[in-house]
Amino acid sequence: MNTFVGRKIAAFLSAISLIGLWVYSIVQWPDLPARIPSHFDFADNANRWVHKSILGWFDLPAIATILTLLLIWLFDSLIRRYPSLINFSNNKERRAFIALPRKQQENYFKRFTGLGLWTASIINSWFFFLQYGVFQVAVGRWSKLPSGWNLGFIGLLLIVVVILLVQINRNGTKLNQQPAYEIKEGNILYTKQEGQ
Repeated sequence: MNTFVGRKIAAFLSAISLIGLWVYSIVQWPDLPARIPSHFDFADNANRWVHKSILGWFDLPAIATILTLLLIWLFDSLIRRYPSLINFSNNKERRAFIALPRKQQENYFKRFTGLGLWTASIINSWFFFLQYGVFQVAVGRWSKLPSGWNLGFIGLLLIVVVILLVQINRNGTKLNQQPAYEIKEGNILYTKQEGQ
């Protein structure tokens, strides 16, 4: 999939799931009973209940918003500002990457942005389904959360992260295949890609 198209889809899904989480939470607020579940055990049974409150009901949307902003900042802004934070498999790849002109580095940055956006979209969707389940348990339609929801979202998150990291690593492997030469200026050794 084209990196640009993949990032656009991830951004769209992340935004829609986050907005959906907030809208759902706001719409269901008046119908909440006086007590709502706030924690579930490993068997997905509610094991802690709290009184209806803004903090108790809107905590998942607030956490999802903070995580989304943090992931976008971490995988886009921070990586662009400090490209040395990118974990390459060896120092040769790191030097080759840092020696690339900023325009050629952009492909890596876009892939990291995509990783952050896909991660945020999965977390936002997971939180949306959790909020839906909390409401269903609170109003008595369900006795507990459906088994496997959490494991399913964690599994999906791990699969997507692994796939995207493999794609990013393939780009790092390509760095080793590009011819390079080194320039020594004073005590500093620079690696330059041919054609720069």
